[in-house]
Amino acid sequence: MSKSVLAAAALSAGLCFATSSQAGPAQDALSACLVKSTTPADNVILADWIFAVISLHSSVSSMASISDSQRETLNRNAGVLFTRLVSEDCGPELKAAVEKEGTDAVGEAFGKLGEMAMTDLMSDPKVQAGTEAMSAYIDQDKITAAVMGKSAK
Repeated sequence: MSKSVLAAAALSAGLCFATSSQAGPAQDALSACLVKSTTPADNVILADWIFAVISLHSSVSSMASISDSQRETLNRNAGVLFTRLVSEDCGPELKAAVEKEGTDAVGEAFGKLGEMAMTDLMSDPKVQAGTEAMSAYIDQDKITAAVMGKSAK
């Protein structure tokens, strides 16, 4: 597997599918560096790219219209950001994480970065209002019954 393919896979897996494994010190240092090195504008690039990637899934693709040129721009912007983060901002931390904890540590570290970008996205007042709109359809009695270990009628 080429290094560029490995890098893209680690970025994609980390940003979109982070798991909760036990982090080692090198992974923690890389995560901290990535978070510290990203600006609010970088977070927008990450959130936009994550949205564009997720929108490719067959269950939601009909709800998003991203043109090929927009998708190319989003991929380019994310690629430039990824390159800057791992080659300029956090190169020593990347090297240490790979040497001491393996390539999975890189995906996990980028997962933390993806979580931060998604937290920023979800904190937007319009997004929060959109998530709250679902509460009109939640059956509190059934939830209470489930918590109490009872069958809801």
